[in-house]
Amino acid sequence: MMNINSVENGANSAPKMNLEIKKRDLNQEVMKKTLGDVQIRREKELKQASDDNAEKREMIRMQELESRKTLQARKESDQIQENAIKRQDQERRNPSKGDIINYIA
Repeated sequence: MMNINSVENGANSAPKMNLEIKKRDLNQEVMKKTLGDVQIRREKELKQASDDNAEKREMIRMQELESRKTLQARKESDQIQENAIKRQDQERRNPSKGDIINYIA
């Protein structure tokens, strides 16, 4: 009798084991897909962060370029004003012949 029970248990356990194996395999596939989805999402987040950083670097570079242009324009303007002041000062100290004739007349 004992033998019959153990044979029955063995026969009943095979489909149960196959079901457990299929369940385990299915769980592993779900786990792999979930991990893959997480990895894909993380890669997208990293790429987005990288793109955002690239945009910020480009914006900063453009601001620096604009600042340099503004500074250069300001220097040129200051130089023009300084030259005009020097020229007026020079004309006051050394009037031209035409200015002397106009002054006398």
